[in-house]
Amino acid sequence: MTIHILIITRNGGELFEKCLRSVEKQLQSSDRIVIVHSAPLRKPLFTHKSIYTHGFRGYAHAVNVGISSIPYSHWLILNDDTCLEPNCVEVLRKQLFRPAIYQPQIRSMNSPSRIENAGHWIFLDGFNIARGRGALPSLELPKYLPVFSGASALLHKTVIEQVGAFDEDLHSFGEDVDWSLRAIRKGFPIQYVPEAIVYHKLGATFGRSSRQKARWVERNRVQAIIRSMPRHLLLQVPFWTFYRFIVQSLGAAIGRGVASQSSSEAAIGAILGNIEGWSKTRDAWKKRKEDRLDWRLRDRPFYEMLKKHHPPLRDVWHPKEF
Repeated sequence: MTIHILIITRNGGELFEKCLRSVEKQLQSSDRIVIVHSAPLRKPLFTHKSIYTHGFRGYAHAVNVGISSIPYSHWLILNDDTCLEPNCVEVLRKQLFRPAIYQPQIRSMNSPSRIENAGHWIFLDGFNIARGRGALPSLELPKYLPVFSGASALLHKTVIEQVGAFDEDLHSFGEDVDWSLRAIRKGFPIQYVPEAIVYHKLGATFGRSSRQKARWVERNRVQAIIRSMPRHLLLQVPFWTFYRFIVQSLGAAIGRGVASQSSSEAAIGAILGNIEGWSKTRDAWKKRKEDRLDWRLRDRPFYEMLKKHHPPLRDVWHPKEF
């Protein structure tokens, strides 16, 4: 079964070249690599299709441009700061007997013996937190999950066709949350495939913490939940966000994990992102009304799914890093 590989990069570089080499070794004759780049590549490519977007217009835009170049196909999406184990594509290929999103086990490029993420948990306000971060690869995690990682995921062609394009209004961060929730609403599962291993250089693209990143994360989280969350839960979201901020602030106060590195600029960005996200309620609600016509998973089972995949509290106040 054919899988096309979409690699998103800015202008290439060493990490991109390493990623490309790791993919090329695994291709079947019908597979194809498509590179979407937002700046001129440092080295020209003659053997693969490349699409130049003339500036970075967001991760969602890059994904949409790449996928639309070869319609109705299975796509393995990769950031350019990833590198695949030699059998990764073949392991994923064997999963394509049913429409779903398939999540590889992503390990840290800096600490290859540790999991960086196995997809994401989701907090009840829509904030996503990496599953299994810092754990050994032998860690057993639920087979199904609520949010895939945008760093690497295999999208079945039927899911792409029925869920539709990534939301370019979100620009960057949270597009995977939005698309995951939309897919689940339409009845498609997200399945963890721990035998398929991808290594990722965490923070290589945008860094770990900044005002702009925090703004995008919080703004897009709000937009995603308005579009897909159960209506009764939307009324509770401000409480859950306030609770999360308190827990994360506690982690920062005692100097634990990523939270301890968050600057005042990032905190300001998070506040601004929340304000901006809620100010666009009308736009998100309009998208919700259009999506709702095709929902297969109604509010009650959707809410039960969210509770089942709620992150452990320790991962909220003490997120691990490498």
